[in-house]
Amino acid sequence: VSFFQVFMLQGLLMWIIALSLMAAQSNRTPDQFAVLDILGAAVWCVGFFFEAVGDWQLARFKGDPANKGKAMRSGLWAYTRHPNYFGEATMWWGLYLIAAGTRWGFWTIFSPILLTFMLLRVSGVALLENSAWKGIPCLGHGPGPRHIPHQADEYVEVGQLLEAARVYALAG
Repeated sequence: VSFFQVFMLQGLLMWIIALSLMAAQSNRTPDQFAVLDILGAAVWCVGFFFEAVGDWQLARFKGDPANKGKAMRSGLWAYTRHPNYFGEATMWWGLYLIAAGTRWGFWTIFSPILLTFMLLRVSGVALLENSAWKGIPCLGHGPGPRHIPHQADEYVEVGQLLEAARVYALAG
């Protein structure tokens, strides 16, 4: 029973979500870079930045015993309550843009839509905010969008973000 309910469902969802990637890789046209390829790569890079830097910032924050039970509200976390999930979804939207430049790739739009829905409503954000953080003051219960970056009350200088990216790159 669990084989079909858990593993087969996960495999099916993984296959559906990856259809944009498969469409981009399997088509021979266009045979050179197009505008959607460049735009998709740029969107993917933004997503990678948010996911990698957001995860790195959270690991450093959680590694400090003085922060136990506190909410992280600095770095990328000052702009979105879940920069890592925003980054993950943004990366898949970037892959979709690359796929959309192929012959039938635009039909795979349901792939990033499904992934974004799963992150926001089923697994990522919803699971974190509804169970793991109950009773703990966290970003999940603060003002502002859960997923989309926005200007928060607390400002983070661009220099701080660039320094975080530099430190992450050197540590990796």
